[in-house]
Amino acid sequence: MPPVQTTYAGGMAPAFEGQIAAMEPGGILSRVIASDDGIGFGRPVFQGGSDHAIAATGTVFRGVTVVDHFPTVNAAGDLHPKGDTVSVMQRGTVWVRATGAITAGAAAFLTGAGRFTATAADGTAIPAVFDSSAADGQLVKLTLNLP
Repeated sequence: MPPVQTTYAGGMAPAFEGQIAAMEPGGILSRVIASDDGIGFGRPVFQGGSDHAIAATGTVFRGVTVVDHFPTVNAAGDLHPKGDTVSVMQRGTVWVRATGAITAGAAAFLTGAGRFTATAADGTAIPAVFDSSAADGQLVKLTLNLP
């Protein structure tokens, strides 16, 4: 029988998108995904068409999806499909992927493509700041403070 795995990383990854980064008191809501293509982990979400629905795009920012270790199996990969109930962080610190260079303490913005950046010219302000520094494409801590 051939080996299943012959190389191993020297350590675990420090984090992944949508992972809760700190255990201080926060606010997490349960919402139902309305977007046909589903929504990935650590992604911004917006108010959907009904009270408890969220969507991948929109005008009213509602928070960031928190990773689920038991997602519904789907062919599209690691994401929550339409109709799934997901956790949405509104207050607290979560890991997200940086777009552009990020400096700790910088205000957070969303690009038109729904990515997190520290560049005001590239996006729309959200009630959040970056809690760590990162290069483009790396994971970074985002501290949310929605009302």
